[in-house]
Amino acid sequence: MKYILLIGLFLLYQLSVAQQNSPEKQEEEKENSVSPVMNSNYVEPAMREEIRKKDKSTRVMSAQDVVSPESSLVHQRYVQANVAFQSTYSTSKKSTSRKSATPEEIMEMNLKLESMRAANPTGFEYQLAEYQIGHHDVSKIRYLKEAERLNPTNKEVQIQLAAYHEITGGAEKTTCLKKLSKSKYFSDDLLNYAQLVLATMPKNGVLITHGTNDTYPLWMLQDINNYRSDVTIVSLDLMQSEAYRQRLAKKGFRLPASSFVDTQFLKELVQLNPSIGIHISMTVPSPYLNSIRSYLEIEGLSFATNSADFATNNQHIYQQLLKELEGLYVPKTTLGKQLQLNLTPMLLVIRNTAVITNDKRLLKKVEKQLIELAKAGGKEQQIKSLMK
Repeated sequence: MKYILLIGLFLLYQLSVAQQNSPEKQEEEKENSVSPVMNSNYVEPAMREEIRKKDKSTRVMSAQDVVSPESSLVHQRYVQANVAFQSTYSTSKKSTSRKSATPEEIMEMNLKLESMRAANPTGFEYQLAEYQIGHHDVSKIRYLKEAERLNPTNKEVQIQLAAYHEITGGAEKTTCLKKLSKSKYFSDDLLNYAQLVLATMPKNGVLITHGTNDTYPLWMLQDINNYRSDVTIVSLDLMQSEAYRQRLAKKGFRLPASSFVDTQFLKELVQLNPSIGIHISMTVPSPYLNSIRSYLEIEGLSFATNSADFATNNQHIYQQLLKELEGLYVPKTTLGKQLQLNLTPMLLVIRNTAVITNDKRLLKKVEKQLIELAKAGGKEQQIKSLMK
């Protein structure tokens, strides 16, 4: 019975969240003026705007240089190389089965970086790209600092700086997060979902996340609102950093020998740390989960590894969330409605318990909540099928 239920729940997971909440997908929809969806085969909107601004300005070049045909051509090559670099960088980040860039992607980015360096080694875009290509290599911080000096309000700069301070344990991380919060970089729907995720985590739990949009809202709640700071957030994206891996090792984590972060890396991380009680966010793409399904049980809004009693744990979580579920926040975007569908696996576990124990009152309440979530997320037929 448990096996059949889990198959249904994983199918539901793939329907409701596998694609919608990848950070790349979110940015792709932002570009198309659709509700933000979660970690990009695009150039980040903020960066594209920067490129457009620089294309029209003389911040780096003098007016005399700009009117010169030769310098105009150099500037054009600089802009084109930056656009190509950001495209490859975003394509690499878009992968749903790895965080690390392939050798081919690294070679392509290095070629574009060389073109940018030759055209304008003091430019903002070059400084930022020089840091980005390191994938959180803290030894390259001087480039990021220079990018910040040239454009202190750039969102990508603040994103990278927050990650840098998380890796190094710097107190300035909160300042970066406050700037992102003030700019409304993350929607209310993402922040609300992050709060639900933290609310369903066990005390002193460890939660693995995938990328920007399922990590930073959690950090904001912890660092700015001081909410559930007992939960340790482990970012697969930041795992590319040697300094980050070293910091986790000092905290007692056993880490894979390979530094290439992909589905195998996560599998080994789970296998090497059976006593830690790792939870994996439902926003982690399904390819990462395929090889570790036997380790996973649904608990709240995450997959728990080596859970002793997932049914009891879900009942406890449900009781804690009962007030929130009865007056559930109404999402403003399609993404928010889809993310709330991630509550349905837990509710289906509760429903299954109610059926077994013949608790008709609980069954009626849970089924009502399931249908309401399903209608809002456009998955009513799928949910009804799972309830039969």
